[in-house]
Amino acid sequence: MNLKPFSRPRHGTDTIFPPIMPTLDLAAQIQEARQHLKAGHVELASVIADTLTLTAPLNPQVLHLRGDCLTKDGKLTEAIALFDKALISRDTDDLWASKGRALAALGRNARAALCFERAHASAPHSAHWHALAENLLSAGAPQDAYFVMADHSETSDLLKSRILTQLGRNKEAMAVAHARKAITAHAFDWLCDVTKTADDIANLQKRAVELLAAKDTPIALIKAATQLAGEHCPQKTQERLSACIEGTGSSSSEKADAHLALFRISDQRKDTTRAAEHLSAYHTCAQATSNYKRSKDSVLFTMLMRLRFTPLPATKNFILPLFVTGLPGSGVTAMARVLEQGSLNRSARQLTFVETIMTRFMRHLRQEKRLDVTREDLLVLQSQLREGLRQAADGADVLIDCTRLNFRWSGLLAAALPEARVVHMTRDHVHTAWTAFRSDGPDLAPDCRHTPMHLAAYLLRSANLMRHWESQHANICGVSGDALCRPGGHTAHAVLKRCGLNWSAHCDLPKDTANRDWHRYATTAAPLRLALREFTDLQPMQLPM
Repeated sequence: MNLKPFSRPRHGTDTIFPPIMPTLDLAAQIQEARQHLKAGHVELASVIADTLTLTAPLNPQVLHLRGDCLTKDGKLTEAIALFDKALISRDTDDLWASKGRALAALGRNARAALCFERAHASAPHSAHWHALAENLLSAGAPQDAYFVMADHSETSDLLKSRILTQLGRNKEAMAVAHARKAITAHAFDWLCDVTKTADDIANLQKRAVELLAAKDTPIALIKAATQLAGEHCPQKTQERLSACIEGTGSSSSEKADAHLALFRISDQRKDTTRAAEHLSAYHTCAQATSNYKRSKDSVLFTMLMRLRFTPLPATKNFILPLFVTGLPGSGVTAMARVLEQGSLNRSARQLTFVETIMTRFMRHLRQEKRLDVTREDLLVLQSQLREGLRQAADGADVLIDCTRLNFRWSGLLAAALPEARVVHMTRDHVHTAWTAFRSDGPDLAPDCRHTPMHLAAYLLRSANLMRHWESQHANICGVSGDALCRPGGHTAHAVLKRCGLNWSAHCDLPKDTANRDWHRYATTAAPLRLALREFTDLQPMQLPM
């Protein structure tokens, strides 16, 4: 990668202004502040950093410390400025890594990757290559991330699996993931989301049973394992979950995980009464740790509906991108499978770089306080998206993204990529809301799911936004998840034709998997259904903003 933007000519200044070396007392104070940072005591570390600034304002180690404190405090732009000042006189891998972390937190993954590449070049035996591969993957360069990963035998199995999945090499990804002995809750959730074949699902269920039977399995991992094997959970494990809930030393997040695990166990065993109690308690505990603000979604959706732009004209491109979007339970997985079979491309997956690029694009518009998207803006967006798609396709001519929440950017994706097709899945609002209410995970259910009023408002805003996008762009179409599963396959035929694909002998209609178990949880689902009924009667401009 080109590191010229980060190179700094010295012009012999080191001999004129030698780097300021810390005294023993200064070094001890810096070490003490670092220990506070490591322990999570950002305020104590900031006090020491501010005190040291009065005596050594240009010391690179003090600047580095202040920058790390600001990064922890969320003041990323100020932190990057301090790192740049420190790098003038002190070029170390730790400084480059700190700057890379701040840039990554801002969503500037490509620039963060350059910083981690510089850090890795300065200290080849350090672990900076892992952050380098992570940021390359997020920046839409899975091939580059794979090359970085290939040079290191100690690569994280989860990272390696994610990279292989982004490249469409699902069999290799599953082989790596299932060969892993130790597993985290995050890794298990990821496996549940990407596992497709019957053999892989059976292996994952077997592992879930083993995790539930183990004595030292963390609570968060128990919660993840109950997705597949809750009914096989041993009594001792259930007692451990109950002790976590009743214990005074457990945090709200641990209690939320325990309640959700017990809900899944009771639900799979058809014990509706106990399951309903744990589901309600889960949302109470989760809401205590959630920082969700309805105004944040309101501002984003309002801004998206008010954007003004002219779509780019069609140009020659060798990759056909298909985006399947929708809310939980709307049929995204079923639609992705139909498109896979129609294109003979068994690699539908969540392209994580799309959300990264679109989020960064929207942040840029907000910072400049403008709603007019220029042709130049769309050309830059097109270049970034097409480069990510090219690397992810890895030679394939059809690429299918099934990231559910990408529906938010549908209009911009259609404008920047005229060759793309967006298929947005919908289903009955009650079914969608209930699926989100009883689910867990960033892509399966938004953070608004803990409060019925917030969830109902989110559903209505998303419906209004998609009506707006569909009225503006011909290559965005809404599809009913229920209609897709009806006998005859008329909906599937129509969608394949709309996407430029043909029905083949490989195509198989999905079975109707709509979960209507809210009838079993009538009391628990009542506030949710009431909120949906109230919000359905409101006009878009009457929503609480």
